[in-house]
Amino acid sequence: ASLYPNPTSGKTTVKFESVNSAKYVISVVDVTGRVIISDEVSAAEGINMHELDLTKVAKGIYLVRMETAGEQAQLLKVTVE
Repeated sequence: ASLYPNPTSGKTTVKFESVNSAKYVISVVDVTGRVIISDEVSAAEGINMHELDLTKVAKGIYLVRMETAGEQAQLLKVTVE
């Protein structure tokens, strides 16, 4: 999975590949572990993209956590400027 643009001043897009159709939970977590944003995404087999709106989030470094049933969660770091 990847994020772009990163760093961002507002919106960023998560690009990820799914081996089959599945529901993903994509969360933005601050350094204290608090969930700021949580979106449920229905992914199709292949490449998927999901836009995150970080315009109302304070400047700083956050983790984007992607989870789906039966797989280990993926973590990506995003910087909001």
